[in-house]
Amino acid sequence: MFDSEAVAETDGFSAPGVGARGTRVAVHGHRTLVDALLDAARSDRIGPPMLLVGPTGVGKRTVARLAAQAILCEAEAAVRPCGVCRTCRLVAADSHADLVLLESPLRIERVRTLLTSLALAPVEGRARVAIIPQVEAASPGAANSLLKTLEEPPSHAVIFLTTDSESDVLPTIRSRCRRLALRPLSVEDASAALMVDHGLDQLTADRAARLGGGSIGECLRWIDDQALLERAGWLDAANAAVGAGRVQRIDLAERLAKAGSGLEGGLRLWLGWWRDALLIRLGARDGVLNVDRMEELIAVGERFEPSAIAGAVRAVENALYQLGAHAAPASVLEVLVLGLPGRADGALRPGMGGTT
Repeated sequence: MFDSEAVAETDGFSAPGVGARGTRVAVHGHRTLVDALLDAARSDRIGPPMLLVGPTGVGKRTVARLAAQAILCEAEAAVRPCGVCRTCRLVAADSHADLVLLESPLRIERVRTLLTSLALAPVEGRARVAIIPQVEAASPGAANSLLKTLEEPPSHAVIFLTTDSESDVLPTIRSRCRRLALRPLSVEDASAALMVDHGLDQLTADRAARLGGGSIGECLRWIDDQALLERAGWLDAANAAVGAGRVQRIDLAERLAKAGSGLEGGLRLWLGWWRDALLIRLGARDGVLNVDRMEELIAVGERFEPSAIAGAVRAVENALYQLGAHAAPASVLEVLVLGLPGRADGALRPGMGGTT
């Protein structure tokens, strides 16, 4: 059987992808995990259902599709998936008769259809493969309907489940699956994926890869001009707060509170900004995400002690926690901005990038 424990906590790898011969499904990063999974698929040792765990956009569904390609490929075992046979082409197009790709959120009617399908013998290949994304979003009825099949799947059935939030998956489902954890992609892997799969130039891909935190879905957000404009406004405000006095900070908090649904995302930008300042203060500039704000980050890093910058990081984290607990945004923001280091007279820069 596939030994998931040996590879469940692996890093991505720096080479640009697992390859794409012909129509082979291309995976970027997660090399150790993918190699072990493909070895198991080639020797028909996949075993019990597998739960792929990781942040949104990290490639869980793509890894499952590549494994399905290896399981169903018509070529000799050593070269599966070949990427050129009819089966590989059909799997790449998500149209193979023995591949079932479900949509999220999962509902009980779809589960019943799936279970009927898995009980039947394969139409063309050696197995039937089902990929169930975001199982944490399944309705209670759908989740409970899966349990018996997850515990005793048909001998010819291979089941992959994915989740963005493992803690929200029913314990009874988790206990019936082997856990595979996919970590966020490295900047290099994410940039390569953006160039290969989405046609971005290297400069745009590198910037988006840094801002995306290892999730391709999040990276793609940072190629949108409006999103970049709003980011600029939030980071301008973070930098301006450093040199602002008490009255100006209170005014800033009032304006930020009007951001509505964009408030959490804006504060996460502040969190990244202060973390970058701490990295610079500690001499770890290679890890900086907001490289286009390097000059002002260096100024902040040189101005404050590491303890003061770390305190700012904790203050933003606490503000995010309070907002998640439904505290009043105006009160949360006032406490936050008044607690940041650098209370001094100074003028706030204009421009909140859509937060007013």
